[in-house]
Amino acid sequence: METLAHTPRGVAGQPTQPTWIGINHIALVTPDLDATVRFYGQLLGLQLIAAMARRSARLGRHVMFDAGGGVLHFFESPEARIFAPPVGHTWTPLTLPGALQHVALQVPSKDALLTLHSTLEQAGVTVGAIGAIGPLENFLFVDPHGIMLEAVWAPMALDALPDDVRFSDPDPSPAIVDVCTAQGDTSRTATEE
Repeated sequence: METLAHTPRGVAGQPTQPTWIGINHIALVTPDLDATVRFYGQLLGLQLIAAMARRSARLGRHVMFDAGGGVLHFFESPEARIFAPPVGHTWTPLTLPGALQHVALQVPSKDALLTLHSTLEQAGVTVGAIGAIGPLENFLFVDPHGIMLEAVWAPMALDALPDDVRFSDPDPSPAIVDVCTAQGDTSRTATEE
């Protein structure tokens, strides 16, 4: 492997990593594009920024919504298999089968979080209670097809949260220790003896 002259964060012998500027889009499938457009465009108020024709027999119609820092890109597939929370779920965090757990959308204020919670309830959407993870406040809900969503109000950027919130695992995995060490920060992986 070729070593580049410039290395990130002073790590010698490692190639330069790209500078990531954010998530461009998250691609999801939906069995009913019209219901998806109504939910995300009308109920949640996300701006529809693209609506495209079927690209192939495998890829149906698709739409894109501006999610305020990234794009939600939905492909229509009547055979879509979405792992939804079980009926009667208490709206606490859980792990679903499959790769996608949930999509978290951030609102600009606590008032916006409370208003969205009320709006969704009034629209008949089952929503969880508003909870907190450190200074973050959030709640879970699902779209019409079972995709789990999270509404989040964060009074600060995630990387500005205290280390005791972001790096709270007292026994981090070897990979986490290796990455933090390679990035020049061993304080986040120190375990108490």
